[in-house]
Amino acid sequence: MLDKVVSDIVAKVFPTGTDYQLDCQNGSSKNLFWLVPGKGNEPRWILPSEHKFGDLFLHQWRPYDKLSRFKWGCLMGAYKGNMLGWVPDVIPLSIYVPHQSQWQHLGWFLDQPPVPVIYVGTPVPRRKVVFGLIDVQKNEVASIGKAPLGLMGGDSINYESEILDRMQKEKPGRAPRSLFVDRKNGIATQEFFSGSPTGRILTKHHVKFLIDLAIPGETISLREGLEDFRRQIKNLDHIDPEDRTVLERVLVEVDDPSLLPAVWEHGDFAPWNLKSASNGSLRAIDWEAASRRGLPLFDLVHFYSIQAFQFGEKELFPKSFRGLLSQYLERLGIAPGMTRKIIRACIARDWLRRHEEGDRPLAAFLLQTLASPLGDIA
Repeated sequence: MLDKVVSDIVAKVFPTGTDYQLDCQNGSSKNLFWLVPGKGNEPRWILPSEHKFGDLFLHQWRPYDKLSRFKWGCLMGAYKGNMLGWVPDVIPLSIYVPHQSQWQHLGWFLDQPPVPVIYVGTPVPRRKVVFGLIDVQKNEVASIGKAPLGLMGGDSINYESEILDRMQKEKPGRAPRSLFVDRKNGIATQEFFSGSPTGRILTKHHVKFLIDLAIPGETISLREGLEDFRRQIKNLDHIDPEDRTVLERVLVEVDDPSLLPAVWEHGDFAPWNLKSASNGSLRAIDWEAASRRGLPLFDLVHFYSIQAFQFGEKELFPKSFRGLLSQYLERLGIAPGMTRKIIRACIARDWLRRHEEGDRPLAAFLLQTLASPLGDIA
């Protein structure tokens, strides 16, 4: 199984004719990589043996819970100390690229070949590899690439490239520029955003970013925004009757024709997908779940719901959220009385997406949230 995954990665990322050998340290340092496992010994990283290249991409990677940060710190210490070979379950991987190979399949047209630093996604239908392409002459990350490993990975990558092109025209600077797309093979590269990942606390910079995603002159209603959801709920099979009752009750509660400002939805607005510039302003990466003419508040709700799920938070919204929520509502001209309805509609839509993706734990968490009182946040 491991050999199959590595074979797929090498075939997608490296030039035609590239060969590899697992558990082998033969050859020069430029051929040697380290295969670092994640959960269940699934491949998580393929790192070049020369940590000066890997560091350019990895130094902006930020685990959020304490245990993960500790493990990550130990791993990076071993990497910089040239001791990854002593770390349990880390496997040496020799990759042999034919001499004078071209990297144009990744949109790379420089004479000097890049050094890839590869992150391997979890085994889901949309599984993919994300890799930084290092320009060794400039000693910097030149671009970020994505390639599919799962059956639906290519569709997701192609969709994001289309979104990035539209964002560049309508909301430049907030999303990376698309640099190269091979739609047939589902491979794409995009601009690399430098900057530190944001923290877990919502700030005025987050709210400003989302306010700026409003689409001037365009509106949407909860009734319109949930049309697809309403239709799909009716056709869902293999759903618990009690769960269906919760969802149908929510649909009745939020059925409202009042016009709301339409916005660009990022779709996965979470700390790990946000970069903070030196002036505090934000830019977002990973737009694969984005949509145009979305519901306001979806991204704000997701920012908290995904963290509540990941980190076991007792409350969905902290008290500190209220002031920023009021600022968001006021700037977009949304009546406070609509807030509860919008929040519940957003959670319901997120539940459907997770249900369709097969993410049962997160879907169950969102459904439980819908079945519980929202509290006095709205």
